[in-house]
Amino acid sequence: MKITRISIKNFRLLEDVELCLEDGATVIVGRNNSGKTSLTELFRRLLDENGPRFKIEDFSLGVYEQFWDAYELRRRDEGDADIRQVLPLISTTLNVEYEKDEDLGPLADFVIDINEECT
Repeated sequence: MKITRISIKNFRLLEDVELCLEDGATVIVGRNNSGKTSLTELFRRLLDENGPRFKIEDFSLGVYEQFWDAYELRRRDEGDADIRQVLPLISTTLNVEYEKDEDLGPLADFVIDINEECT
């Protein structure tokens, strides 16, 4: 089993990023403030045994206006559902490739096999 692609939205410097991982090893290089530390910090948090914890400072600067919009809705006593719709989310999507007969361990419950014969 291997992670082949990572998509990240709204985490620090990673406002909308997609990384493709190569077989063997993938090396992350870049200039200062290009997101290398943001990437490693995101994985550190996702793998934390207590679950991920995020603060408002972890959101990309580009989404701060959405927090202001949510605040304005709250001031106008709009419903919680409306407020939640404008709040930004930090999201991560991992694409995982695996062999059909491979033991997936704790990930087995999350894997949905697609019936390739179904159209």
